[in-house]
Amino acid sequence: MNNYATPVSERPHTTAVSSSTATVNATASVSATAPFGIKAESDIRLPPHATRAAFNQIVADGQYPHLVGNRKPGGKRAGLDSPMALLPHGADVVRTSAHSQLDSDHSVTGTRVVNVLAKVPQGYMFAEVDELGVEVRGCGGNQEEIFEVVATALGRAPAPPAKDVGNTVPIKTWYLTGSGAQSQRSRIEVPRWADIARNYPVPTALNLADLMHVERPQNQGRLVLWHGAPGTGKTTAIRAMAHAWQSWCDIAYLADPERAFADTGYMMELLYEAGKLRPKEGPARHLLIVAEDSDEFLRADARRTAGAALGRLLNLADGILGQGSNVLFLLTTNEELRALHPALVRPGRALATVEFHRFDTADANEWLADSPVLKKVTAGGDTADGDTVGTATVAPRVTAPATLAELYEQLGTVKRIQSPELVSATPTGMYL
Repeated sequence: MNNYATPVSERPHTTAVSSSTATVNATASVSATAPFGIKAESDIRLPPHATRAAFNQIVADGQYPHLVGNRKPGGKRAGLDSPMALLPHGADVVRTSAHSQLDSDHSVTGTRVVNVLAKVPQGYMFAEVDELGVEVRGCGGNQEEIFEVVATALGRAPAPPAKDVGNTVPIKTWYLTGSGAQSQRSRIEVPRWADIARNYPVPTALNLADLMHVERPQNQGRLVLWHGAPGTGKTTAIRAMAHAWQSWCDIAYLADPERAFADTGYMMELLYEAGKLRPKEGPARHLLIVAEDSDEFLRADARRTAGAALGRLLNLADGILGQGSNVLFLLTTNEELRALHPALVRPGRALATVEFHRFDTADANEWLADSPVLKKVTAGGDTADGDTVGTATVAPRVTAPATLAELYEQLGTVKRIQSPELVSATPTGMYL
């Protein structure tokens, strides 16, 4: 009997037994009377809790000592409109509850059964369907027999439709509140590295390509340091790395890194989060803690300006606090490498140190020429507002090194709305 054929998600909360192959009796009979004087009320629109209360009364009586049950996701969104379809052959309906169905002018057009209590040969069965799932419970004199009834009913319920998450990965955003560190789950869109590699100059792209192919680093540094001018694509590269590492690494994004590394409780909460990623069997998942714009505690004078934040970060990375954890740190800054604290870049501490370069003039113009999105300009170089005589699709050009953000601005896909007096002589690009 114990062949464990029923999927885990469909097994009631008790010892597993095999599922039967009983078919649904579409015309389950309605008994005229029910035990304990409960009258069959299948033709009356009762609140859902009334039928559940009737089942609980049977359980409380003690005649059927074995109670099993479970819930399966799906329900109405999986196409299951009524729990009647879950009843076994020969079941006698004792009571149902239904909701009124209304049309556009709120007139009652019918009813929809939301739960049912039925007498089965093995005891009693209760089933309820809602928007997100189905619940089945049973009570009987023999545990294995009533388990089989419930497992078979859950097996009849259709599974929920597969959720299309597209090119997204889950992420937890952490922040400090008056009651301690809190987190919020979300999903972010992530590109594949192969699709964005052309957006980085060759030296940067080669280093990033090596980093994208890292998997479960062991006996290596835990810090990943990215530095470069604003608009060179650091944030976009973070999302690409989240895509590349998703099979073995979770992402924790710090909304307030300056507070995170300054607060011991905040950091210990993150280490506790990493500890929850250790399964009983198989390799543990890693946790990548992302802190963007971390200039304050990465500069050479960080010990003086940021207090103990830098020391705590280093302790978490390769000190006593971080021992035995699978935590990695990705820190980004707009500072140049020589401006960073020497303790951060010493040999063995960093898993990778990547500089995000500007495109030199020649590479920038090649990037613009190869871009699938081009501006329409006149032969003389003036931007044309529309399809006018003498215009052609010509790539814009730059005369100086440029960031990725500045190149997109040249293409016209990124525009700034600003007064002329606010235009900087040395543009810094956009946040990418």
